[in-house]
Amino acid sequence: AGANRTTTQRVKMMNSYFKIPLPKGRGAKVSDAAYKVIAGMEGKWDKQMRPLPILKAYKKSKEDPVTVGFGHTGKIKVGDVWREPRVGDVITEEHAWELFEIDIQMGEDRVDKYFPNISMTQGMRDAILSFCFNVTLKSLNKNNNTWQRHLLQGTLTYDILAEYLPQYRNARTVFEEGL
Repeated sequence: AGANRTTTQRVKMMNSYFKIPLPKGRGAKVSDAAYKVIAGMEGKWDKQMRPLPILKAYKKSKEDPVTVGFGHTGKIKVGDVWREPRVGDVITEEHAWELFEIDIQMGEDRVDKYFPNISMTQGMRDAILSFCFNVTLKSLNKNNNTWQRHLLQGTLTYDILAEYLPQYRNARTVFEEGL
C-alpha cells in the first residue's frame, strides 16, 4: 500500500500519527508514533489517516498466510473457540486491537531477546520492533547463517546489523530504497 504514495503524502501521513489517540491501558515499550505506524501499515487507513484493522480474513497470494486485523496471522477467536483464521472469517474491531497488542508484545519480546547487547535510541528500537513484528525465525534461518548465529547468541553489533538487516524484504512486493 505504501509503495503507491508520494513523499508528500507519506510526510502528511506521518504527521497525522501524532494526533491519533491510542487504546487505553497500552503498556508497550514501543513509542506511540511507531505503534500507530505499524498499525496503519498492517491494517488500513480511514479518511483522517487513522489506522483501522482489516476485519475480514484474506490472503494476498497463494504463498501467504491468511491475515486479519493488523497483519495478524495466528489464531483468532471465533465464538468461544481459538483457531487458525480462514479466508472470509470476520472479527470485531475490538478483537483486532487485542490481537495487535499480543503481536506487538511478541515483537517487543523478540527485540529484548535477540538484541540484548545493542544500546538503542527509541527510534532504533521502534525500527527493530517493526522488523521483528514481521520476521519469523524461520525466515531468518533461510537467509543467512552468520546473521542467525549472532542473533541467537545475542552478539549482534551495529556493524553486523547494518550489513544484514537490509537483506530482509518481501520478495513479492516493490522494493523501496531505504526500507
